[in-house]
Amino acid sequence: PVPGESYLELQVVGSVIYYAFLSTGSYPAKAQVWTAVSNLDGTGFARTEQTTSAYTKVNPQLHVVSSTIYYIWREYDDTHYQIWTATSNLDGTKFTVTKQTTSAYNKYDPELQVVGDTVYYAWWEASNHIWAAESNLDGTEFAATQLTTTPYLRTGFNFQRANSINYYVWAERDILNDSQIWTGRLVPTATVTTDPATEIGPIAATLNGTLVDEGLEPCDCGFEWGPDTGYGVITPTESKTTGETFSQAIHGLFPNTTFALYSQMTSQT
Repeated sequence: PVPGESYLELQVVGSVIYYAFLSTGSYPAKAQVWTAVSNLDGTGFARTEQTTSAYTKVNPQLHVVSSTIYYIWREYDDTHYQIWTATSNLDGTKFTVTKQTTSAYNKYDPELQVVGDTVYYAWWEASNHIWAAESNLDGTEFAATQLTTTPYLRTGFNFQRANSINYYVWAERDILNDSQIWTGRLVPTATVTTDPATEIGPIAATLNGTLVDEGLEPCDCGFEWGPDTGYGVITPTESKTTGETFSQAIHGLFPNTTFALYSQMTSQT
């Protein structure tokens, strides 16, 4: 590596600029992750070396949220470039590092974004596939998912999370080996609960449910019920969105008899 600084990133929060970058000494020194802070006019620039391991680091990124800075970069581990993450205080102290991946492919262009109590990550691998991951704020419970399957080269990757959806953009080679722009999104899975029945009479009952998360579009919600888990009777459905309740009356019940039921939903798209 060429001595000096590279891969510089910054974020402005209030009256402070926060920086993350690589700095490399003379050969055979390896590139290390450094952080810094400065005033808005660039004065008061104070830098701190955060890593010292004998492996090359690349592509540091940062996201400042509240009183914590979150970091991601890729680092060589004798075989492949893996995803590493870290957190620190705003002044760079208490820099805590976690190695997050170990698979046998180089990782490239790592990105991260903090939303609420979750850190969202994305990168692409030498297998040509795009990956997404989530973790707790301290980097624990890191869980990764492969998003693409077609065997074409992908580069120039980036992502952003907004309104509970991950949006992606990248360049991908097509069958003619031309590089085209591709976009994608990862939407949450719809979930629904079965709530306690109300207004239970001797021969009828009103079933109640709540659409917990529609995923992306309104859902048609209803119930299926019967004398056992084979169910068999489907109620009419109602169009609902996240947080809305739905109810359906069922008839033909017998006192002191157990019936099986579950709530169901179908996306309207």
